Amino acid sequence: MKILGFALAGTTALVMTTAAADQNEAFLLQTGNNHSALITQSGDKNDAGAATPTMTQDGENNQLVILQSGDRNQIGLEGGGIYQDNPYDNGSLMRIGITQSSDRNVVGQVMQSTADQNEAGSGNSVDITQSGWGRNRVGYVKQIQAGTGNNQLDVEQSGWKDRLETVTQTSNVATGTPNRITVRMNGVANGTGGLGYFASETGAESSTLRQGNINPASQGNSITLNVTGAGNDFGVTQNGNDNTVGTLNLGGATNDLGILQTGDDNTVSMASVSGLLNVIGVKQIGDINMASVSVTGSFNKLGVAQIGNGNDANVTVSGLNNGLAPTIWGVANWSGAALTVASGNPLLDRGMVKQMGDYNVASLTVSGNSNAFGLLQNGDNNAITGLQNGNYNQAAVAQNGNSNTANFSQVGNGNSLGISQ
Repeated sequence: MKILGFALAGTTALVMTTAAADQNEAFLLQTGNNHSALITQSGDKNDAGAATPTMTQDGENNQLVILQSGDRNQIGLEGGGIYQDNPYDNGSLMRIGITQSSDRNVVGQVMQSTADQNEAGSGNSVDITQSGWGRNRVGYVKQIQAGTGNNQLDVEQSGWKDRLETVTQTSNVATGTPNRITVRMNGVANGTGGLGYFASETGAESSTLRQGNINPASQGNSITLNVTGAGNDFGVTQNGNDNTVGTLNLGGATNDLGILQTGDDNTVSMASVSGLLNVIGVKQIGDINMASVSVTGSFNKLGVAQIGNGNDANVTVSGLNNGLAPTIWGVANWSGAALTVASGNPLLDRGMVKQMGDYNVASLTVSGNSNAFGLLQNGDNNAITGLQNGNYNQAAVAQNGNSNTANFSQVGNGNSLGISQ
């Protein structure tokens, strides 16, 4: 076993180290400014950084590049790893580049933390590339920005059964930090296609986790994503403050998930998605909206839109082909009383739970196959509670105005409901 270690203090230091054997260990401690470090490990079971000692650069304008080309290599471990810290109130560029070009590699923990970087061109940057046959993993990446500089995170995984677990960006000022997260997963064709139906209609970008800023401040947002299975596509965009999507688990095959949050203090709670060809989209435009969504089964299509403040939606769907069905010659159509209500309310969309206004509450439970639904609340303080338990049922509820309440229950097959207030 070969152990490489070096510690430097000062400015404008360049460090290069190369290990071409197995089971090497490397750590780094650089204190000061304008450091650059390049670490190359070309064997198997090599480590770069651990809980103790970490790989640390403490200062401004530091850069770190790590290249590992063997199998079962590790960069950092949970609880420690790579740490870049700039404690100074100045313009600084902090950069980390990681490339693992083989199999069963791990990026355990990477952290960047900066003080009040309020000069143009300052910010944090992390680039992670994992290729090879697969089974690579990115565990935990966090960027903390206390000034007006920007955070940038790019992750690319192109192997079989690669995993991305947690990426987080935090800004702590009220002057707006343009954060950016981009994730590419090519293993088993995850994240390689475009979003469809309601997932696309949210405005989220395919295969991208983005924390941006269109408000005077953008901070406190949270995204955690886990993607397994094959052919799944995802996109999450957060613009504003203190938005969260909790933990997103996307599995199965060829499922699409899109989430957009624009405003402050919005919350999405999503149960694990599995099965085949499910399409889910959640859009929250406003403040303090809450959406809880659970989809179990296959071929389901569901959209939740909350445009306003303080709305609450709880939607549970289980079974096959719910949301848009039933269809006639492959085209989704309402019929009966549901058709009458839908025809008179152009804002009501099939497969959507839509709240346009403030402090509306909607609860919908669907269990069965080929059920259609479309709920609209266009006003304030409205409430809907709905149940579908069976097959080929339809529901179209439109509440235009304020303080309306609607309850419905469809048990059995082939029911058509239409409520308009």
